[in-house]
Amino acid sequence: MSGVKYPLLCLLVLLLIAVHVSAYQDGTTVEPYSPQHGPTDTSGADRTVTFFELPLWIQLYILSGYFVSLILLARFLPFILGKAKVFLQNKNRTALLEYIRNNPGCTPADLSNVTGINRGTVRYHLTILAMMRKIVEVHNLNSRVYFENSGKFTEFEKRMHRHLRNSTTKKILGILVSSPGVSRKEIGERIGIAGPSVTWHTNRLSRSGILAIEKTGRGIRYVLTKEASAFFRDFPGNSPAEIPGSD
Repeated sequence: MSGVKYPLLCLLVLLLIAVHVSAYQDGTTVEPYSPQHGPTDTSGADRTVTFFELPLWIQLYILSGYFVSLILLARFLPFILGKAKVFLQNKNRTALLEYIRNNPGCTPADLSNVTGINRGTVRYHLTILAMMRKIVEVHNLNSRVYFENSGKFTEFEKRMHRHLRNSTTKKILGILVSSPGVSRKEIGERIGIAGPSVTWHTNRLSRSGILAIEKTGRGIRYVLTKEASAFFRDFPGNSPAEIPGSD
């Protein structure tokens, strides 16, 4: 701090000199306070005083404040930037961000299982990444899923990735991609779940605008919506078979 000490002492001396010089030039005298009697003008200032019309000692006081601020900023800015760099380069945080980037819609459980970081630490780093605007958090029923904050995904695509994290829903979507127009019974038989479970999953997909339910006589058929079909058609990497699922 010795580099800052001497400029500050010089400024203090100059400020004291300026106060005495200004007081001498303006003929300032100090008298005991005596209360005023009679009406008082409370309408405000008569006019606005510019900086250059202020007494010299006030000008120097203001300028010295700016000067000291610049000295402190120049001295401590490298330290602050260095701390920020270390903060950003945390090994665990970098690993989590990389996994989120490559696996959009992942959950804290996914992150913990893959990276080996305990869930409490994962949640801490996710909070930091969200504060840094590196990721966005989306609520998915009773869980939370995460995406890189890059503007890469539309809201519909985020919904698609959220559903693809569920292994059963992912299997149903795989069936709809390869066999559009299947019935509830066919879906249940192919993935080994009961009819009510098929209905629960398909209703969720329908509410998200991913699946359309078509009635044929007394039966029901399921097909992907146009947006969902385009999602799988235009981006081969989005195939349900290629996206890891998570219950």
